Amino acid sequence: LNIPINTSALGVWNYTIYYNDSIGNFGMPDTVLIEVIDVEPPLIIHFANLTYLNCTTLEYHHTGLKITVHVVDNLLSHVFLCENSSGVFINRSIVNYIEDNYSIVLNIEDLNYDKNLAYYFYSNDSYNNWGLNDNSSNYYILKIYDFINPSACEINYSIYESEFVLKETLFTISGGTDFDGSGISHYEYNLDSGEWVVADTFLLTEISNGPHTISYRSVDIAGNNGIIQNFSVYLLASDMDYDNDYLTNYAEIYILGTSAINPDTDGDGLFDGAEVITHGTVPTKPDTDADGLSDGAEVITYGTVPTKPDTDADGLSDGAEVITHGTVPTNPDTDGDGVSDGKEIALGADPLDPNNPLIRRILLILEIVLGIILCGIIIVIHSKRKKIPSTSQDLINKEKFDFLIFSSIINALPSLNQIFVEKEKLKFPIKLRGLPFKELFTFFNTLIGCVPESEVRSQLNILMRRLKVIEKKESWTQVLIKLKALVELAESRGDRELFDKLMQLVILIKLMTKHSYYSKQ
Repeated sequence: LNIPINTSALGVWNYTIYYNDSIGNFGMPDTVLIEVIDVEPPLIIHFANLTYLNCTTLEYHHTGLKITVHVVDNLLSHVFLCENSSGVFINRSIVNYIEDNYSIVLNIEDLNYDKNLAYYFYSNDSYNNWGLNDNSSNYYILKIYDFINPSACEINYSIYESEFVLKETLFTISGGTDFDGSGISHYEYNLDSGEWVVADTFLLTEISNGPHTISYRSVDIAGNNGIIQNFSVYLLASDMDYDNDYLTNYAEIYILGTSAINPDTDGDGLFDGAEVITHGTVPTKPDTDADGLSDGAEVITYGTVPTKPDTDADGLSDGAEVITHGTVPTNPDTDGDGVSDGKEIALGADPLDPNNPLIRRILLILEIVLGIILCGIIIVIHSKRKKIPSTSQDLINKEKFDFLIFSSIINALPSLNQIFVEKEKLKFPIKLRGLPFKELFTFFNTLIGCVPESEVRSQLNILMRRLKVIEKKESWTQVLIKLKALVELAESRGDRELFDKLMQLVILIKLMTKHSYYSKQ
């Protein structure tokens, strides 16, 4: 007996069965209770696409994943998600639904980039029929990705000059960020587009001299490469001489402080090596002796000593001779007049004119003084009313007497003695007699100008100015009294040089006084 049953109507149903025989006789009816139950499990539908996920690719910076599943069952009871975001599978009940779509937001912020999220679904109905969707036992697998590239990093090294570095230079890569990424893992560099080398510090000691290109980048934990940067360097070996100035690169950089790529660091016209090895000058200082001439100019152009400011020791620096006075810095007496260039400048004379008026004037005055001294000696002898012995007379008439007198006054006046070289002391014969006092006054002022003692100079000037107006018959007593006081002052100080000068002046005045007396007679 086949009885059709409407399975859409679940529950307990009463069925009455009537039956009869072949001749039409009906028997007693039977009542049968039939229960219609649900034996179909829930239908679970899910795909790893945007229809069922809020993203199809999980990235490291994502914090939440919304998962939706479609479940069909008239008597649906529960829907579950089983997932391993915590490292082990956990069942999570899904209670949020719209019609037949059930959704849950899964926290995935602790998922590492190198992990996979695995999940599946199961559900049951009120008849405890269980449905399962585990993607045919493969689970639904979502890989966590990090698509964030690190930012640019930086490289630090001691740059020598421009693009030049020494082989011993240490390069250090650091910095860079990987915001919302997996984080910086390491740094890499390559040389001249070669293989990438993992290192955060490196040396290039084994690399050949010359120009090279260095590239570098950061890499995050997920393997994402950062921005590649590059720069060019010129490697210098310490034991090489790049600029060919006869100094090694190491000596120039670490010892002397000169440029290893510029043969003449201070630009003075001499190679650094020549300055250090040959001339003893400072290769970073263009004018070692600070005389106003560059080291190169002294060596190459003028032949002076670059470490000695006054090569010819004439009292003028080499630079002053060349730049200011036009004299020869290797010749102490440029014009050959017997007076050094420095003395001529100090006296206001022209060091380039051997016949300049000032020098001739001084020489003339010296001749005059000698004449006065000679006359004075003659007068002193006559004032004693004694005849000059013939031997003395003969001595006066001899030329050597002129020289002895001249030498005596020169020696008595060291300031004048320094002006004249020895050969010039023989060139002053006694030519003039009876010189006007105006000329004598000029000489004394010149003489005073050579005396360095300021406290004596004022007194001598007063004394010399009196010579301009004093008459031959006037008494010199007061003048000699002042001179005597000055002599005593010099003697008390032990100043032999000043004492000699003052005594010489006393002798001159006394001789002139004698001369006046003799003329009067």
